[in-house]
Amino acid sequence: LEEVLQGVVRVVEAGCASLAGETPEQSDAASAPDPAILAALVEEMLPHVRQSRPRPCLPLVSSMMAMGWTGDVGAAIARLEQRLRKYRMKEALQELEALQRVVCSLDGGSVVNQSVLPG
Repeated sequence: LEEVLQGVVRVVEAGCASLAGETPEQSDAASAPDPAILAALVEEMLPHVRQSRPRPCLPLVSSMMAMGWTGDVGAAIARLEQRLRKYRMKEALQELEALQRVVCSLDGGSVVNQSVLPG
């Protein structure tokens, strides 16, 4: 259901952009997700996941999904949400740390705290 709704949102956004006279490329460039915001959300979520508290994480994951990430990052956010909802906190922590590494590579490592990365 969620995937269907996201598809509908994309179609509506494309329609609105065409009414406004924008090409899809222009609207995508204008609404490109910011890695710094995603990094901040990941940092805020880490303590809750480490303490096995999924409830405070769910609004944060919703914010991540609302940013419109696609590809690997979008898939990682969807997996993270699924693991949190099923209370699989160990797997959610692994997914969140993997997402943190991806965000770090997108942002050049300037925002994400390197001390929390394993290794």
